[in-house]
Amino acid sequence: MKSTWFISDTHFSHANIVRYSKRPFTDVETHDQVLIDNWNRHVGQGDDVYFLGDFAFKFRDRAKEVRRKLHGAQIFFIEGNHDSAARQIRDSFAWFHSVKMVEVNGQPIWLSHYAHRVWMRSHHGAWQLHGWRMCFAG
Repeated sequence: MKSTWFISDTHFSHANIVRYSKRPFTDVETHDQVLIDNWNRHVGQGDDVYFLGDFAFKFRDRAKEVRRKLHGAQIFFIEGNHDSAARQIRDSFAWFHSVKMVEVNGQPIWLSHYAHRVWMRSHHGAWQLHGWRMCFAG
């Protein structure tokens, strides 16, 4: 059975984020591998993933390599503020937007990397999901 996942802020290849966010890793290579392993432990090959920004920082080739390793039939992408590498590999994702309204199992959901006070259909039952520290590290 296909599942739908939402995640953000993996910050692959972003050595400073490990230190600034006090992530429990000694180096960025370990950080990246643990996140890839955890992603693939949960996300199946046929699942859909909505990525809500801050995928990878600076290194285009590394971002492309990481993307190839990640499970998921489709990864839908919402751009964050640390996505210089992801912008360069936008063709690796099902779509690439700044914000977007989607519907999952009949529920309208406003997707953004940033929190909004109001959003499209916010007074008519639409949820808002945004990034900022949504990553599963453990």
